[in-house]
Amino acid sequence: MSAPTTERAPAWPSAELEGRLRALGDERYHHRHPFNLRMHEGRLTREELRR
Repeated sequence: MSAPTTERAPAWPSAELEGRLRALGDERYHHRHPFNLRMHEGRLTREELRR
């Protein structure tokens, strides 16, 4: 019995990989979360900060 083979796409050039990772980080990073936005604007109560 032979092992199954998997086909892999070629690796992205390092500049493209970095660009894709930076784009993901910019759109998904926690600094865009509503809680963090309110925290940095000083609009959270003490209770909300302690949760």
